[in-house]
Amino acid sequence: MADPLDDDRLSLLAAELGALAAACPGVQRVQARPGFGSLVRQAVEGLGAVVGGGPGGGADASSSAAALEGGRPVPLVGVAVAEAETRVTLDIAVGEGAQGPAVAREVAARLLERVAAEPLPPASVDVRIVGLT
Repeated sequence: MADPLDDDRLSLLAAELGALAAACPGVQRVQARPGFGSLVRQAVEGLGAVVGGGPGGGADASSSAAALEGGRPVPLVGVAVAEAETRVTLDIAVGEGAQGPAVAREVAARLLERVAAEPLPPASVDVRIVGLT
């Protein structure tokens, strides 16, 4: 594996993943998973970096600072990189008439394909469908 991505590049990747998810047919909105950072820290061993998850999502302070210094908001999509895996986490709201599970599968496939192009451990994507409020 090549050199891992630094916090700024991971933050950019998380923002790009959010844009990819939002562009999928049927996706009404992409939103942060509440408590993403603290949950992933409890569940994943050998954690190297946590970025995204929205403001207050529990990302590493350095990655949030990198986004804000670059004039970008903290990405909504959470990305956690450990020794053995990369975990991508997001919530999506699906528009009326769209098949939620099919939309979630399409989102996951697009994000997995994009993450595979980076020098990161193999990825998994956790997409949760939420209601529109």
